[in-house]
Amino acid sequence: MIQIDSNSTKDLILASTAQGKPPEVMISGSLDEALAEDFSSVRQVRNVLIESVHDSVLVWIVVDNPERAVRNRIFQKELDLMDAFPEINFDFNVIPALGRNVEEIATGVRVAYTRN
Repeated sequence: MIQIDSNSTKDLILASTAQGKPPEVMISGSLDEALAEDFSSVRQVRNVLIESVHDSVLVWIVVDNPERAVRNRIFQKELDLMDAFPEINFDFNVIPALGRNVEEIATGVRVAYTRN
């Protein structure tokens, strides 16, 4: 197991599953918190959902209004997070809420943020 510190407050842990295979990403709570904090600053973001799959971190950003200006703010935050965590293979997706709850959007994910 290898622990990589992206900075003093955000940790990533990689665990090798088998020789010759890429490490599996296991996210510490601090990455979830960083994602929630960054995306919650965009008031149109309703939820941030996260799932670790092999060597990638899937992130769904659920928005009420996916107009261009909102997407541009979200895309900039995605770029900032990729710079902050270069060792993580992020797969970001902006999803229109369309009045759906989290369970209707994705199953088996962690909810890092929900706007109340």
